[in-house]
Amino acid sequence: MNADLLDRRLSLNIGVNDLFDWNRWSVASANPYLMSNTDSKPTSRYVSLSATLRFGKTDLKGPERRGGR
Repeated sequence: MNADLLDRRLSLNIGVNDLFDWNRWSVASANPYLMSNTDSKPTSRYVSLSATLRFGKTDLKGPERRGGR
């Protein structure tokens, strides 16, 4: 989710990963000498927040934006 504030000089971004904590997996393998069952639940649930503050001229158009050509 993104939000632009202060005449687009401030941008906020929030992200969520694995909101319902469903990221898990299981592996089963067998051969004549070994039988193995593995269940894994990595730490995958997190929330991130970022903020970007823009300085200077923010209303560039056309060629000015790409380096002045």
